[in-house]
Amino acid sequence: DPSTFVINTAALTSDIVEVWMSGFKAKDGTSVPSKSVHGTAMSALSAFYQQHGTLLPDVMRASVKQFTKGVARTRAELKQTGEIPLEEGKAHVPGDLYLTIVRALLTNGDVFCHVFCVLAWNLMVRVSNVASLCAANFSFSEDSLQVAYVKHKADQEGERTDPKHCYANPLNPAACVITALGIHFACFGAPKRRTDVLFEGQRQHDRFVRKLRKVLNEDKELKGLIDRQGITVDDIASHSLRKGGRSYCAGGSTMGPSTATVLLRGGWRQDGMDQKYVRYEHAGDQLVGRYLSMLDVSSPTFATLPPHFEAVDDDVLNAVRLVFPDAAEGFEGVLVTCLASLVYHRAYFRETLAPAHKLFKTTLFTQGLADKLGPRVALSFPGDVMRSTGVPPITQILGDLQDLKQTVATFPTLVGNTLHEELEKRQFDAGQLTREVVETLVKDMQTKVVAEIGSLRNGLHAAVAGAPAAPNAGQQANDQFQRWMWGGQMHPVPEEFDLDTSLPPATLFQLYLLGDEQERIGPYKMLTSQDVVGKQAKARVSDMHKLMEPIIDSLKKQHHWHHQPTVHEVNTMWERGKTVIRGNERSNKGKKRRLKEMAWTTALKEYRKRGRESNDQDDDNDLHSSADQHGAESVDAVGVARRPPKGKGELYEK
Repeated sequence: DPSTFVINTAALTSDIVEVWMSGFKAKDGTSVPSKSVHGTAMSALSAFYQQHGTLLPDVMRASVKQFTKGVARTRAELKQTGEIPLEEGKAHVPGDLYLTIVRALLTNGDVFCHVFCVLAWNLMVRVSNVASLCAANFSFSEDSLQVAYVKHKADQEGERTDPKHCYANPLNPAACVITALGIHFACFGAPKRRTDVLFEGQRQHDRFVRKLRKVLNEDKELKGLIDRQGITVDDIASHSLRKGGRSYCAGGSTMGPSTATVLLRGGWRQDGMDQKYVRYEHAGDQLVGRYLSMLDVSSPTFATLPPHFEAVDDDVLNAVRLVFPDAAEGFEGVLVTCLASLVYHRAYFRETLAPAHKLFKTTLFTQGLADKLGPRVALSFPGDVMRSTGVPPITQILGDLQDLKQTVATFPTLVGNTLHEELEKRQFDAGQLTREVVETLVKDMQTKVVAEIGSLRNGLHAAVAGAPAAPNAGQQANDQFQRWMWGGQMHPVPEEFDLDTSLPPATLFQLYLLGDEQERIGPYKMLTSQDVVGKQAKARVSDMHKLMEPIIDSLKKQHHWHHQPTVHEVNTMWERGKTVIRGNERSNKGKKRRLKEMAWTTALKEYRKRGRESNDQDDDNDLHSSADQHGAESVDAVGVARRPPKGKGELYEK
């Protein structure tokens, strides 16, 4: 209707709809579009009729169906002649390509892109569901991380909230979902409330795809592997991981999980059977979770347990609070497992990651917690209460066969040693090696041992008598830091030291007050511009102090400042003082900001910007007050008489 611009559904005919649908083209503007394009159009047409209080006519539905069949035949002919690609939509990511991608993302240092990719693969969901994850979705039970969704595209009413089981892969840390989460929480902080999302900001899935394609284009090994797969970087998008996970479960092994369990995991509907004849069961989803963790199904290692502490006592819980301060209540079980995984892989991180990686600037490494907790973490302990779940019977059989193989391999040596011991025993009892000789040897050895113990005791008494007093905590802290000689004088940092400008303010605050034990560098608050080389490096040190000073001043005013704080006190001080420099949660355009991932240099710029705006506002108020009291002419006089502050000349001229 030209007068109201409202479409009259009664006047719509099948011919009009077919003409409308025949106008769709692919991205190149000429070829036939994919099947999903016409499917989306059909859904939109049905929704349009529903909005107008009616249903799509059966005649029109049949006509459109016939039309789409004709288009499908045309599309098949074009595929046969090679004019359009055989595979429609985005390409799926095969298992070997996925492992290469996550390894590149981990070593690349992009913490967000790495954890997002690993979650998308293991959960086998749409990336929009990954972007909306919050603390309330996570829990840890038995030997698996469990993630529960309330709503997704195929379940808008929230009827299927069964948890998805995700398993650790300690044999390949780059593909381990628990390790990836641990790195993310250690670098950017764990959620503080159960409603807090893991990834701050808006449209995180778009951000992920953009960063992923950048890595794929820049990494030569990845680019070559993609080319050999017969696809391009543009063919890989967010949905490629969901497709790849399903394909790997279905065809990555001849002993894969059932189709029904894979469909339930991914949230796909099973027409006629869904929630009627085929229902969710934990064992099926657990098996899918182990497959997606990329453990080797043809090896006994398929039943590998996650790295865990022998006992979760007060020391472990205190370490969790130091590494992940102020975490949400009820999130502790997840964080304990994440911490164990980070501690277990500490040697792998040092060998694989660049020294400038954000993980090495976290409390876990700068305060030596990783090495202190190392002996308490393993994959299994004697009398372990943790048991493997989601393991098929074939895995147990493979383990028994492997044990039998090792026994057979060592059998000749075992028999030889046993016979040798038996012959020696019989020879001794026969008197060829007399007991008098043995007793004499034993007495001589006893005399020597007693004499050695006596000398050690005398030396110990002498050492204790002349030993100096034990150093206090402050002296011990100073002894663990080093000083470097360069430029003709001593410095608290080496000559090649470079202050990382990408660190979050919370991490910088810890380094500022506690230093870095791993690098043996003392608290950054001791740094001056004379301790670094280069104009830019000197400016960075100055900027660091400018950012930390208002926080410290605020803490002193609140009487919460500690001169020699512990790690726990530093975390507490940060929570009390960060509001001084913390920016707005939304940008000027109303978009949510990623405050936890914001670099400290960006935080400083925002802080200075707010200070300038506040000064401008104060100057405006002063001018208006002066105008009210003395008139407009006196304002001009003031503007001439007073020297305008730096950067305020234009304001005073006005």
